[in-house]
Amino acid sequence: MIKKKYDVQKVLKFLEDNPNFFVKNPDLLKNLVFPDENNNEMTNVVSFKDWIIKNLKDKQKKILKNAKYNYITQNKVYEVILTLMEIDNFKSLVEFINKKLADELLVDCIVFASSSKKILKYGVTYIDEKILDSIFSNNQFLLMDAVDDRLKIFSSKQTKIYSNAIYLFKKKYFGSSLIIAFGSKEKMFIGDKGSELIIFFSRVFESRCMQLIKNENKNFNK
Repeated sequence: MIKKKYDVQKVLKFLEDNPNFFVKNPDLLKNLVFPDENNNEMTNVVSFKDWIIKNLKDKQKKILKNAKYNYITQNKVYEVILTLMEIDNFKSLVEFINKKLADELLVDCIVFASSSKKILKYGVTYIDEKILDSIFSNNQFLLMDAVDDRLKIFSSKQTKIYSNAIYLFKKKYFGSSLIIAFGSKEKMFIGDKGSELIIFFSRVFESRCMQLIKNENKNFNK
């Protein structure tokens, strides 16, 4: 007897193309093994149906939860942008970033940092230029990933941060770079989900910073 090889992908493709296959061949179900709710093997077709229903419900709940979260987040971003437009000096802007912005955007913490020591008196966090060079390369301006503790961006925070989104300002101010880093205790910033909204907010924030920095340019050079 010749043992024929089978291709799992071909089987999957066949079942996808023939969704009513088991309807036409119900007796096959008696010989198949299915997972239960805990992914253990079992042969009860009724339980398998329950497993499918449960997974579909879980998937639907996740979709609805993500949709609700995205809606809330977008509204929060728009509200915060309006607040930024009302702030009329750089010191007040930094104070808002340090004390209120994380809560407003529903993240665990936010760090506004610069490699220039000229603006530290305004409450901006200092970060070495070499660290920024190690984060960004090839014209990259946004990093979304698990936190690299070696960078010590969130070292001043009491909360343990798991993931972060770090935005690098396009322009340098006083020959130095500026970043805004969003931190989360969850996997919120793993992958590129939500990156467009983060970029949108960060660019608006950078534009507002530029306006206020220009207004206080004389103070920076004292």
